[in-house]
Amino acid sequence: HTYMMDGSVLRWLGNLERFGPGLAKYRTIYVGHGAPTDATQVKSQTEYLISACQALLEATNGTAQLTEESRKRYEQLMVARYPRYGFQLTVGFSADALAKELAGVKNYDW
Repeated sequence: HTYMMDGSVLRWLGNLERFGPGLAKYRTIYVGHGAPTDATQVKSQTEYLISACQALLEATNGTAQLTEESRKRYEQLMVARYPRYGFQLTVGFSADALAKELAGVKNYDW
């Protein structure tokens, strides 16, 4: 289970891409949080992280510079996209780390 508040979302995405194919051969995967699942969770988690990056950039008009208003917009976008995903409280908590990470990226290819 990825942890977005560590400021390493892009590293998480790289690891999911790297290890996803190897995990596909297992019927059951035991993730860090939640019930055991299967390899489809790798794809779901990847999509979630990319969606978070897109939502943050959308909320900040591509600048990755958060204001109180853009932080609220980011949270709204994520909750609307994933209303039953859980951990909604952490969406706002992770916004600063995600913004800082994305601000250092020059070219987005989502």
